[in-house]
Amino acid sequence: MRLPWTLELIRDMRRFMDVPSVLRLRNYLVRVGKTGGRANTRLTLNMRSPIQGRIFLRERGSDIRTFKEVLEEQVYGGVLARLPACRAIIDLGANIGLTSLYLAAHFPDAKLFSVEPNADTYDVLRLNLQSLIADGRCRTLRGAVWSAERPLVADSSRGADHFSAFATREPSANDIGETTIAGYSMARIIAESGFSFIDLLKVDIEGAEVQLLEGDRSWLNHVGAIAIEFHGDSRKASGFDEIMAEHRFTIQDDGSHTVLATKNP
Repeated sequence: MRLPWTLELIRDMRRFMDVPSVLRLRNYLVRVGKTGGRANTRLTLNMRSPIQGRIFLRERGSDIRTFKEVLEEQVYGGVLARLPACRAIIDLGANIGLTSLYLAAHFPDAKLFSVEPNADTYDVLRLNLQSLIADGRCRTLRGAVWSAERPLVADSSRGADHFSAFATREPSANDIGETTIAGYSMARIIAESGFSFIDLLKVDIEGAEVQLLEGDRSWLNHVGAIAIEFHGDSRKASGFDEIMAEHRFTIQDDGSHTVLATKNP
């Protein structure tokens, strides 16, 4: 006999969070089904596994999708199983900070530098990472990685509520008056992080993989492993495979979500 939906949800989710949080999640899912969720409202969940502590998700947009990918499905689990202990991690395209939390839990001795361009998303990221920030384990930067340091604008072809796919581009003559976003070279981001060597560079930057790998690539000498999600044809367009070979990385495809490249001794 099949359980009622609410009891099924409690059964399936209580290993991830406490029961009151499951009930809040249940009420949220009902609201989304009826109204799409409440604007300017955050869902609070008290997590048990694979991270511990309180997290916040915006009711509208794609935060729940990010939660399912990173914490429920654990899409980075296979990547991290192949890596030794990490002490310095940069999270490019950190979104609301769930991947940073997941990496910090998996590597308890690691320090992190989390980079996110979307202003509203960055505020939620800071909220979710507040305990790591207070403990001195995490610093954050609002900005986007690019081939060189220059102002960028949001790519308006993306839906405003589709937070997990916030893309940037260089401004055009039609963008006068648009709010700009700081674009940083990878070398500058590494300098801002304060890390002399990055054990893991996690990359989810919505197509800017091409710009990441343009121009000066000497920063790759300071990276031990890259876990990167490609968008569209950016893997081919960026020349990722050839560049990795030039810089002594071995590429390991880890399913459809993320490609892992590790530095050869």
